Amino acid sequence: MTAPRAWLLTSLPAWLVGWLILAAVIAAIAVTHHTY
Repeated sequence: MTAPRAWLLTSLPAWLVGWLILAAVIAAIAVTHHTY
């Protein structure tokens, strides 16, 4: 662990993308389940 900042800079975008995908999936499921 020589550069924790570099790890944060590379991991934060991955976390953001993961949360965006998760939110999109949840939103899609909610929309499809509430529009019947």
